[in-house]
Amino acid sequence: MRKISVFLALLATVLLLAGCQNADHSAVRAHTATVLKQNHQVWHETATAVSIQGQAGRLSAPQFRPETILSPWVSDRGRLKQGVTYRQRHYATQKAALIGTPFENWVFGPPHRKHHPHLLTVAQVNAALKVLGAKARLSSLDELVYLKGGRGQASVEPVGILCEEGRLYVIQVSYYPLAAGAEISRGAVYTR
Repeated sequence: MRKISVFLALLATVLLLAGCQNADHSAVRAHTATVLKQNHQVWHETATAVSIQGQAGRLSAPQFRPETILSPWVSDRGRLKQGVTYRQRHYATQKAALIGTPFENWVFGPPHRKHHPHLLTVAQVNAALKVLGAKARLSSLDELVYLKGGRGQASVEPVGILCEEGRLYVIQVSYYPLAAGAEISRGAVYTR
């Protein structure tokens, strides 16, 4: 009986701490959310950042490319559209959708998918932002706004959104390991 009560107390503590993680204390995230809440803004791509995948899945430093091959994003009252309408979500929810929660991994073991995504570090995301011209430097990936589809699923390519000085930065937060020499998208910058 004592083991059950200790387990329930531990479970309640974990649930309370997990709920506190979604607190939004980031000025960067708050600014992005405010810009995205404006009525009907159309964002056109002006450039991308790409990396070359090396041995063991390592990525090279991102390189700037002035390309405009992607369709525009439309932001409207907190929702983003690019063929599909997306709503905002937090990094913890996005990460759990990609690799599972710590509890799921503990109970069921790590994901047994042959090709599971590699999550980028804060330094890798900051490098992509710098190449694309952003002045903001993140201290946590929680500072980005993430997307989920209308039915709650993560966006097809997990991206973090940052708005700064009239620009929308769409940054990849994960990638799938491919063969050495493969080109990996690191993000794109859009203007109104």
